[in-house]
Amino acid sequence: MNLRGLAAYAGAACLSVLAAGCGTSEETMRDLRSPNALQQIRAIDEIIKHRQARDDAVALLALRLESPVPQVSVRAAHALGVIGERGLPALTRALKSPEPETRWKAACGLAAAGSAARDAFPALLNALLDSDPQVRQEAAVALGRMGAHDAIVALKARRDQEEDPAAREAIAGALQMLGAETPAAPAPARTIESRGEAESPP
Repeated sequence: MNLRGLAAYAGAACLSVLAAGCGTSEETMRDLRSPNALQQIRAIDEIIKHRQARDDAVALLALRLESPVPQVSVRAAHALGVIGERGLPALTRALKSPEPETRWKAACGLAAAGSAARDAFPALLNALLDSDPQVRQEAAVALGRMGAHDAIVALKARRDQEEDPAAREAIAGALQMLGAETPAAPAPARTIESRGEAESPP
């Protein structure tokens, strides 16, 4: 599965498990420790559903972020984001990965964290200059959702230099979220799903 195909899957996967709830049960922990990807997915979905996890679950989610199974790693990034501050260190480290796919997943996770991602602000500012336009795109989204008004100058500077249309659109959206700009005209919303529309998985 290529990066755009993974992204198409990611949008559906992340949106399908957004909910509220509580806790990390022993059954969930067993599934999370299991070598079986389906059990890992079930456990991570439970954590996303409840939006909290105990410390040993957070450590396992950080490991699952490196899973070769996209369905696991994408969910792990999202889970680390929605559980808030305790998931930030793993996502911030992943944002420095040499692999663009890992950096993109980390940026998506930080976007899911919203205002809780404040401690990742410096890393997200650096990600606006990432070599991968899709990482830049998600970094802009994360800064907008975070409410990072102190990123407005950096976002405007990046927008003026940005050559990738999707990344430039995401930067404009972030500036609108931050109240720095008003929409020039209605445009179709761009979501994680749109990352995979232009190219089908091999």
